[in-house]
Amino acid sequence: MPYINTEGARLFYTDEGQGSRTLLLMHGWGVDSNDWVWLIPLLSVDYRIVACDLRGHGHSSVPDDYGWERMVADMVDLVRHVGGGPVVPVGHSLGGALAASMAVEHPGLVEAMVAVDPAYGHTPEFVAVLEAGRTRWKKVPEEGQRLLLDQMTAAGTTLATPEFLRTFNNRRIQSMPAEMVWKPYEGLADATSGVFQRDTATEYLKRRQAPVLAVHSLAGKAAWEKETFGHPYSKAVEWEGSGHCVQIERHRELAQVMIEWLHGLPAGDQP
Repeated sequence: MPYINTEGARLFYTDEGQGSRTLLLMHGWGVDSNDWVWLIPLLSVDYRIVACDLRGHGHSSVPDDYGWERMVADMVDLVRHVGGGPVVPVGHSLGGALAASMAVEHPGLVEAMVAVDPAYGHTPEFVAVLEAGRTRWKKVPEEGQRLLLDQMTAAGTTLATPEFLRTFNNRRIQSMPAEMVWKPYEGLADATSGVFQRDTATEYLKRRQAPVLAVHSLAGKAAWEKETFGHPYSKAVEWEGSGHCVQIERHRELAQVMIEWLHGLPAGDQP
């Protein structure tokens, strides 16, 4: 199995598919790159697909450092390892925030980006719910896995969410050490860029030079993100009734939207 050693971590990744454009798939907090198994067969016909387990997740090692700059640097190291880019970062949830930070901080490595219900630009009300979970974890670290699963279930499921998803997430969250399970969240929530919270994320995201495709499940978030776009080809859509795991619940529809958008990318947009 392919691995790459970055500063303080050993990351697992897969590399498959074909095509001149490379998609870098980055999963969300508490899970792993298996989140993309529904989508990979639909995308790998036309694209090279690199999918990784973030530090502390899946088959990757469990280090001490989950600072946001370090997590972004992991992805930059991986891009350079597999060919140097530019690539199209495709991120779900926390991975969507990683894609956005790559686009802002490393524009030369990013041709375009796709954010799938990304964990950036959250409203104060949404942040307060997550912060309550962090406070509880600080007091009782051994409850970290249960707290994460409960919040994922409460905030990310609808009547359309498949029944297996809670079990799928639960099994992966249980494999994470309780003492580190909230550390990736801390890295994102405390990022100096302010990408996590709405008031600071707005100006930060306006620095993205590349085209952006964003798919949101939360009401009003697509309209907000459109205000941050600088590239005319950027697009944000809201899928009412979707749960948080759009890449699983609506994988065929998401693949179709992504492929059509990627095929239409204007030439000459690489920095």
